[in-house]
Amino acid sequence: MKRVILLLFISVSVSDAQLVEENFDYIAGVLTAVSTNWIESPTGSTDIQIFNENLFFSGYQSSNIGNLIMLDGGASGRSGINRTFAVQSTAGTTIYWSFLLNVTSTAEMDSSGGIGDYFSNFQNSTMTQNKSYLYLKQGSDSSKYCIGLAKASSVSLIWHEAELNVNTTYLIVAGYSIVSGTGNDISKLWINPALTGDEPAADLTVTAVLDNISAFVLEQNFLNPFNPSTII
Repeated sequence: MKRVILLLFISVSVSDAQLVEENFDYIAGVLTAVSTNWIESPTGSTDIQIFNENLFFSGYQSSNIGNLIMLDGGASGRSGINRTFAVQSTAGTTIYWSFLLNVTSTAEMDSSGGIGDYFSNFQNSTMTQNKSYLYLKQGSDSSKYCIGLAKASSVSLIWHEAELNVNTTYLIVAGYSIVSGTGNDISKLWINPALTGDEPAADLTVTAVLDNISAFVLEQNFLNPFNPSTII
């Protein structure tokens, strides 16, 4: 399996406070070598790279600036990265993170009949819990793909009904609401949400549970979801 996801700009916020803003405004090269903001975990021989390009999404103020990173999935031995922020554990808190996503190829990506694989999730402060996984898999043909949300790795995995197009930039927003009690936190996903007005209904919703949230993770996994090209 091989996949490439291209990603531009990452924002993590809670209520009206911004916890992380990342435009990847560094020199081209291995992300963990040019920025101390990111930690490599797991380590691997294929690193996540920065490229001096960017993505555009109409109306989104943080598009078309900075640079982008490429997640190049394939065989085992590929590195992942995480970035920490102030620990969030108070009931009633919702943590949001957003990014621009462009999948450039679905070749060798897990087919629509499979479970795909994840490329991102939230993590607790001790790095012992990972929840709210974002998944990808190939759609009905090689020009399409699907995005999914899971409570944990393949647990309670649900897929958005509408397929997304290769080589098209999408605004993705994920939210994690901490709810008092046990096992009833709420994880949500929006695809191209309205940029003004009240919070719209989520495209996908699952329950989850974390002791706290203090990091988000980007993975270059090796099961079979992505392919030669995905960009953030």
